[in-house]
Amino acid sequence: MISEALAFAYAPGDGAIADESRPFWERGPKPFRPAVRALQELERITAETGGVALRFGHLHGPATGFAPDGGLTEEARGGKLPIVGDGSGTFSFIHTHDAATAIVAALERPQVRGAVNIVDDEPQPVRRWLPEFARLAGGPAPKRVPAWLARLAAGSWGATYMNGLVGADNARARAELDWRPRYGRAQDGWAADFGAAPERAAAR
Repeated sequence: MISEALAFAYAPGDGAIADESRPFWERGPKPFRPAVRALQELERITAETGGVALRFGHLHGPATGFAPDGGLTEEARGGKLPIVGDGSGTFSFIHTHDAATAIVAALERPQVRGAVNIVDDEPQPVRRWLPEFARLAGGPAPKRVPAWLARLAAGSWGATYMNGLVGADNARARAELDWRPRYGRAQDGWAADFGAAPERAAAR
């Protein structure tokens, strides 16, 4: 059995990138807690059946919010994706192509069990990846918004999501699934997917 989970639900810690042994963020913002409980239940069932739970990072690529026609791309083009607080929330991304190859690798290695992070090689804080994404999307440089103001506008989870996430490590996937992402960093995948799209967007 293969189940799909999330690699961005880890509890904040000492700033280190999270491997699969780090616990989930059970005491995070209240809107996030039901999702964490659902993940824990899914992984419990997967473990009982001797399966593997693939914990995917933030998906980008075709048919995602980060695609050239995606919702997040439109927000970036319109200057509506700000950097919240110090922008320290760390994202681990994964391209849809690499997610698919990881599933194939897991199917070919049924002896691998438990949780496995499926993420790219370079977790990045928002203050680093968001300006580059906005530029590739053809949008302006992101504005900066104080964390307290973001909490008023987007709620506790929205603010924490952009300023409190922990990145994940893919060492186990590399070692036990013999898997490597085609796109080692999100910017490589964005550049491949956008092609001439940023210029077209800027000209609209």
